[in-house]
Amino acid sequence: MSRTNFDQLLEAGCHFGHLKRKWNPAMAPYIFMERNGIHIIDLHKTVVKIDEAAAALKQIAKSGKKILFVATKKQAKEVIAEKATSVNMPYVNERWPGGMLTNFTTIRKAVKKMANIDKLTQDGTFANLSKREILQITRQRAKLEKNLGSIAELTRLPSALFVVDVYKEAIAVHEANRLGIPVFGIVDTNSDPHAVDFVIPANDDATKSVQTILDACCAAIAEGIEERKVEKADAEAAEAQAEEEEAKPRRRRATRARKDAEESTEEEVAEEAPEAEYRCDYINLLSQQLQKLIMASLADIQKLRKLTGAGMMDCKKALEEAGDNIDAAVEIVRAKGQAIAAKRSDREASEGCVLCKAENGFGAIIALKCETDFVATNADFIKLAQTILDAAFEAKANNIEEVKALTIDGKTIADLVTERSGITGEKMELDGYNTITGTNIICYNHQNKNMLCTMVALNEEGNAEVGKLIAMQVAAMNPIAIDENGVPANIKEEEYKVAVEKTKEEQVEKAVQNALKKAGFNLYIAENEEHIAEGIAKGNITEAQADEIRNIKKTVAEEKLANLPEQMIANIANGRMAKFYKESCLLNQEFCMDGSKTVSQMLKEASSTLTVTGFKRFTLRAD
Repeated sequence: MSRTNFDQLLEAGCHFGHLKRKWNPAMAPYIFMERNGIHIIDLHKTVVKIDEAAAALKQIAKSGKKILFVATKKQAKEVIAEKATSVNMPYVNERWPGGMLTNFTTIRKAVKKMANIDKLTQDGTFANLSKREILQITRQRAKLEKNLGSIAELTRLPSALFVVDVYKEAIAVHEANRLGIPVFGIVDTNSDPHAVDFVIPANDDATKSVQTILDACCAAIAEGIEERKVEKADAEAAEAQAEEEEAKPRRRRATRARKDAEESTEEEVAEEAPEAEYRCDYINLLSQQLQKLIMASLADIQKLRKLTGAGMMDCKKALEEAGDNIDAAVEIVRAKGQAIAAKRSDREASEGCVLCKAENGFGAIIALKCETDFVATNADFIKLAQTILDAAFEAKANNIEEVKALTIDGKTIADLVTERSGITGEKMELDGYNTITGTNIICYNHQNKNMLCTMVALNEEGNAEVGKLIAMQVAAMNPIAIDENGVPANIKEEEYKVAVEKTKEEQVEKAVQNALKKAGFNLYIAENEEHIAEGIAKGNITEAQADEIRNIKKTVAEEKLANLPEQMIANIANGRMAKFYKESCLLNQEFCMDGSKTVSQMLKEASSTLTVTGFKRFTLRAD
């Protein structure tokens, strides 16, 4: 069974290549088609290549060897660090140190220098150094940690290299080829696949694409490591059994000797038995009483953790402070948490949970925010968000203030959020709430990650699959209105002004360039004042020529701007507005699952009378 499938890769955007003019002809076997000047990668081949690479990576990991992950581009740095760390493999996500493989001995010396600096901090040598020396050493340590910290445990050359964007990491690939180290690479349409042993044709510029491929490959590596552990455990068990068989004769001889010794001292033991028995009974009684006290204390701590969700040490301290009174300890924990949350009130809550619900022609969407992903993925936090959504949905609240005023078990929702904030010690806020009504409401939670939710209202019952596709379209393309009539007048007016100004600028710029060419000036030098100054400094133009360039640009621009035909400007601006409506209005947009048709055409294919009457979208991430 494949580790990935076509739909997963498609949703992650793995099929998007580079512009046609940037392609590498060696990638032709992996290109499916070209659309709008961009190459589309054949994902069927990508699925096969991922499986081949994953199988090879699994065998390398199973043999106990190291795989070095390399990705220094911004989009993949965090992903590569997370995935490589999850399988305990080294990685490079800052600048690739030239000669890292071909001059590995020197790199190891730099790593040892970092370890030596750590020893200086531990053995007290730092105390004898001046502030200046300490500062210099600390800076050196920070620089080494940034560039080499992730490979500190790499004591020998890696057995394989996994590269994201072989074009950018060409030096790393070249070093690996020179040493005969197999290279696994995510290869985009602008790269040469010949230098890569295991080619994975895919989009190497999108974080989601890189993450999807790394998920499959790292899962295979984890399986290999686990199988190695199992085989090692089996080998150790077999060795232990063999040693057990060899030790049996020795144990029998020792047992016989012990029995002989016991028989010779039987009388002495019989005399001391009553006193020893009394001591054992006393020790057992003390042990049982101590065990009861410990279990009672643990039970109280567990009960307090269940009531408050606080950490074990916080609960222990609260119980000690409250004299083992559970109710008082609950108040102590909550007061402490609320005090911490109050200090964080000015912080940004950028993580959280977005949920939506629809039934009987009414839909609601809600966003509860917090500070960290750890809290956002916590089951209790998600349960709180779901509870708030259910209460708002049942009451059919109209706005977020009405939601905050709703009561659950005698407490307002605003108080519940504050209480939960006190438990976690993080800032929490009810950030968004919206509703929608219609004949048929369809909800969509993107990838079920509670980060992006959409709701779509259709004018007919049924058509659940079509409704889901439209909701996915809204999630992916973020339209601002259903059609042109739904775009607010102020946005139309602003966009039209921008279109007119941009049209005028283009026409003036074109006229100025033609005039400068006719006068024999280099367009690069004449582009702006910085380039003009550079041209004068290099002797490419004189001061007089610079003044002539400025004069041409000014006079031609003024003349062209004064004589621009209004009708022509209006026609071009209307064309730009049509493009704006195509990109921003839901029914006019290209259908994300089939670019050959619009959303409106897709709806007509499903039903001649089917249309969208409304939609809502909420996300925690900036689009």
